[in-house]
Amino acid sequence: MKKFKLIGMLLALLVFGGYSYAQMPDAITIEPANATANDTIMLWLNTNQTCPEGDLDTATNIHIHSGANIDGAEWQNVVDFDSTDAQGNFITQLTQENDSMWYIEMVPAEFYSVPDTSTMTEIDAVFNNGSWDAEGKDFDEEGNCTDFYIPLSYNVEVTLNVDISTFADTTDFDPEMNSVYLSGSFFDPVWPAPGSNPDAMMTDEDEDMVYTWTGSVLANVEYEYKHFYVPDSLDESWSYGEWQGETNRSVTFTGPDTLMANWGTFMLEFWVTSDGSTALEGAEITIGDMVKTSDAEGYAYFDIAPDTDVEYTITHPDYPDKTGTVSMGYEDMELTIDMSSEGIGDNQASAFNVYPNPVDNVLYIDEIKDVNKIEIYNVVGQQVKTIDNISNGTISINTSDLKEGVYFITLVNEAGQASTAKFIKE
Repeated sequence: MKKFKLIGMLLALLVFGGYSYAQMPDAITIEPANATANDTIMLWLNTNQTCPEGDLDTATNIHIHSGANIDGAEWQNVVDFDSTDAQGNFITQLTQENDSMWYIEMVPAEFYSVPDTSTMTEIDAVFNNGSWDAEGKDFDEEGNCTDFYIPLSYNVEVTLNVDISTFADTTDFDPEMNSVYLSGSFFDPVWPAPGSNPDAMMTDEDEDMVYTWTGSVLANVEYEYKHFYVPDSLDESWSYGEWQGETNRSVTFTGPDTLMANWGTFMLEFWVTSDGSTALEGAEITIGDMVKTSDAEGYAYFDIAPDTDVEYTITHPDYPDKTGTVSMGYEDMELTIDMSSEGIGDNQASAFNVYPNPVDNVLYIDEIKDVNKIEIYNVVGQQVKTIDNISNGTISINTSDLKEGVYFITLVNEAGQASTAKFIKE
């Protein structure tokens, strides 16, 4: 699976084919940032951000008690906090940089004796003061203490597909006269000119107009890429990309996975509800001459070109019609539609766009109008953030303090009318 700019219900901890992915804890920094288990790393601990708060503030020594996630199994090959080398020196003791910053240097695969035939994806750890009189852990989503799960990069096999059939039907693209390529940061050197690197060529063995590329990439690293085709009359060319300009697709893989894209478009996903949280089947969504009907889970999907203003109309026999406009960017997008809502400002209760989604540190909402309060809830319904005194226009929300997982954001106006959208915190 991947952390892709495609909206879907994910869990706070994602498990993919035996591998798990955990967000880098706030208290931990690894150098280099995209290190694998076979690299020499500096693992930094900030005791100001450990749980219980203040437990390690007066520590004169800090040790790591830890194990490895090997082939999807946590806490393997545990190295106890008081382990020593042949000379009796602690191999688990961190070095103090300043009042709150401590570090330890290691090659994780060697430190945890990981077999060459296995894959190590994270360090599982708890810190202490050289005994269990004081300890340092991570904070979970509810603010409780939990073990550290520190992700590492590792090689994964991925497959990227692009469906070029619609593009071929509406242009002079000829599979007999043109070849399809990827370009992007997957390759070394990065961004090879389309046509110049045979390893970047995509193939259509089934002749179904779906072109495929398979390769090995690092997990937990963000990549940018774009699809191109090159006429056989040319050796290489940048002239035939999905769109002009330097804006690209992006993806971060967290395990072996397969992606499917449509040439030159991104997915616009509608989640139609009867009350902001209950799926509504049978709603008809119209965009231009395209008409889709929401399925049993309330979803309908459109392929939309980027940098496009999309006007839509939603009808259902049991509710008043909803209309709205959304600007399609260079990523997949989800709109939540509450058919029962009377609206906040101009269609703001019936649909609003939050981006980027998934989000890391800052979430944006466009064209806010007459919103009195914003509330954010986690997947189990606990309110984790409230924002008052909302100004009109585009607003930004700091999400760096949220744990990885699925959240629901609700906009409320002065009359108490509300609309909800779903987003994912990476």
